[in-house]
Amino acid sequence: MTLDLKSERGRALAFDLLCKADVVVENFRPGLMESWGLGPEKVKASNPGVIYARISGYGQTGPFASKPGYASVTEGYGGFRYINGEPGKAPVRPNISMGDTLAGIHAALGVALAIIQRHQSGEGQVVDVALYESIFNLLEGIVPEFDGAGVVREPSGTTITGIVPTNTYLCKDGKHVVIGGNGDSIFKRLMTEAGRPDIAADPELEHNPGRVVHQGGSIRRSLSGVQPTTRLTLSKNWKRFVCLSALYIVSRTCSPILTTTLAVCLRPLK
Repeated sequence: MTLDLKSERGRALAFDLLCKADVVVENFRPGLMESWGLGPEKVKASNPGVIYARISGYGQTGPFASKPGYASVTEGYGGFRYINGEPGKAPVRPNISMGDTLAGIHAALGVALAIIQRHQSGEGQVVDVALYESIFNLLEGIVPEFDGAGVVREPSGTTITGIVPTNTYLCKDGKHVVIGGNGDSIFKRLMTEAGRPDIAADPELEHNPGRVVHQGGSIRRSLSGVQPTTRLTLSKNWKRFVCLSALYIVSRTCSPILTTTLAVCLRPLK
């Protein structure tokens, strides 16, 4: 169903619907619903139990409330774009609208919590979701790293800062695999399969902090096919299927990088 909210008749029909609604979700520019007489306070007068979810770029209040909020822009403002890409190069955008998706998830969580509260109070709530805050919530340990230690995490290409080894590797057939061998016991089995039992037994590399220090040296060379004596020469000798078969036996923490077609067709079924 569609309504012309610029017309008086359309707004009247919308108001009737809102007064009967259990949950309302809107993502207009802040203040626009109020200008149409459809804001949460007016609706609540006739429907006190309504849960009114509002999604915008920067929230309903504050200095940026009136700014338009596209996912691409808020991904930059929320700090997400800065950490993606290769060091020294332009930040990279994942080829999806991450900000929109995350804002929708936050809105759904907010509505779910408001429903739980309504069972106790009988009253609805306004759920105010900002795209940039949803993005900011994705930053995980990056925030306490800066707040507690003053450390600004930089882009790290295909790796993740502070966890070694976990990276993307090119195989002989031009396909890529992801290997996550950062568990201590998994790391030992992985390096043994790579033909480097000496690295597996190195006490300096036994735990992750030591591997972080040495990640750019022997660990990377052993897994990237630079050393001709290793069995796990991914980029020079092994096709992806062979590589994954061997790794699955020793660690199971590996995966091909699938196209959308394969990701849909090969998804695990219950």
